[in-house]
Amino acid sequence: MRRRHVQQMTPEDMAELHGTDTKMDMGSGTCKKEDYQTKSFTLISIIITIILLNVISMYFCISMGCYKISFINMFRINLICNVCTDISYNLYKYQMEIYLGIGGFIIKIFSDVVTNTISGIK
Repeated sequence: MRRRHVQQMTPEDMAELHGTDTKMDMGSGTCKKEDYQTKSFTLISIIITIILLNVISMYFCISMGCYKISFINMFRINLICNVCTDISYNLYKYQMEIYLGIGGFIIKIFSDVVTNTISGIK
């Protein structure tokens, strides 16, 4: 690689400089298709994990009788039910943030697809 001024470097030179082999599209700045596939796999695994945690915690709390109205549950004497309540609360609190992040990621993917399609037509 010849030494050039930073503004004159091509994307291939930048990739060689940083030790990466990922190619970027010149106009749109989007990554390769494999990058989207790994991100979508991560996205799907996060959604499945959240759903499984919700189902498991719900069935466990029901089987322990944590949702029944009783003296023990009213005064929070049962420690297992306290854990069930805390897990349910934390899952609910963080799953909204995760779903909003996932929605933003999906919108970004669709935006890149539309941008690439429009630039391909021109």
